Amino acid sequence: MVDIILKKRITVKSIIVRADISFLKPINYFLPILQHMKENSWKTNSKIFCEKLLGSGNNAIAESLLSRCEYLELVEKSHNSRSNITDYKITENGKSALDEKSVFIPEEGVWEIHYTEDQFIPNKSQILTITQPPSKTLQETNRSKKENKKHTAIPMYFKKLIKKRLTMIKDNDVIINEFKPHVEKIGKSTNGNISWNVKNNFATFSFNIENKKFDTKISIPNVTGDQILNSLLKIEKMDRKWDKTRNSLLLDFDETTDADRVRMSKKLLFKHPNIMQFGEFDDLEIDVNILPNTESSAEKWAYSLFLNSITKYATRKNYEKWINSVTSKFAEYNISIIKRADIAAGLENNSNSAIYWRIHAMEDWDI
Repeated sequence: MVDIILKKRITVKSIIVRADISFLKPINYFLPILQHMKENSWKTNSKIFCEKLLGSGNNAIAESLLSRCEYLELVEKSHNSRSNITDYKITENGKSALDEKSVFIPEEGVWEIHYTEDQFIPNKSQILTITQPPSKTLQETNRSKKENKKHTAIPMYFKKLIKKRLTMIKDNDVIINEFKPHVEKIGKSTNGNISWNVKNNFATFSFNIENKKFDTKISIPNVTGDQILNSLLKIEKMDRKWDKTRNSLLLDFDETTDADRVRMSKKLLFKHPNIMQFGEFDDLEIDVNILPNTESSAEKWAYSLFLNSITKYATRKNYEKWINSVTSKFAEYNISIIKRADIAAGLENNSNSAIYWRIHAMEDWDI
């Protein structure tokens, strides 16, 4: 597997809005009610509720608690024509609350929402944090509203998120029930940094808000390192040259440099690669294994490596050692063993080179 670490900088934006937002909170006093309904075929009424949990004579309290559960959409009324008592049945939200031991509690107010529209972040996690803005920010917001009568509409992006369960980066999940018509104020933008080691199925994401640092991990499901590598190689039109079984790029001799052939690997540079559904990343350099794509390339490659091996006189012992070292790298190819005399003859035109004399002298002296 090729080591690939993808990095990018993303913009974190901020708006201040008036909204009704439900926050997921552990509210223990609702759980006995929901558990009771589970044990009673997912339904109840104030009379049964009193008998099981409160004791007789507390119907008004039971009805008040059930009404509160209805407001939170944990239960819904189920009409019973044979009785004057209102029946309730649990909702899917109620079952989820029982499983999670937490309830979505709505709060209406002024909120500062930090978000990103970068496609790397999953849609339901693009709202990063929701907090109550500092009093100083609220004062500036009220002052700017008086000075400027123009309104900025709530972005369509946010309207699409209404009534959907959103998973924020650091805090508990939320559901945005309603936005008031206009943005109170557009806040300052900041930058966040993504670092994704493709071998893992998660990326790290860090950003700063009001001198507070946020670090978190983002899960990257349903994508493999092979898919990312293939997407990168496609950019350079090299995807068909990749041999997955040998974990190598198969190249012609002329597509390599001396340094590539010695290292048996090649550095590939990608300028702002745009990868699958994850968007654009910073410039990236990766190092991939390489092998000859044909027997002919393998012959040339082996010969090149052999010449680079000749760093001292090519005695028979040294020559045999170098030949074995080179041919072992190409065991799957049919590499011909070149005789020392043939190499010496082939270097006649380079008689001033050190390699020529290291081979030719040993051949002449038969050492």
